[in-house]
Amino acid sequence: MSHADPDWWSGSIACSWADTQNARSAYNLGTSSSFGGVAFYSGANYTGYLGCITQNGGWDSDFNVRIRSHRWVSSC
Repeated sequence: MSHADPDWWSGSIACSWADTQNARSAYNLGTSSSFGGVAFYSGANYTGYLGCITQNGGWDSDFNVRIRSHRWVSSC
């Protein structure tokens, strides 16, 4: 199980649109008792903290940010 992705733009698993488009919404539908939140970053390798979403939480149209990395965290 992967708990993180250090570079959405050019990492080993690249997102096809993340380097040219903003994410307009994000949701955390995780169910792990070990990881209560997911943290998002504007830079590679978890730099430029944007925010964290708790389980069953999310951001809708107000999100509108460019994400480059994320990781699961024990809590937000």
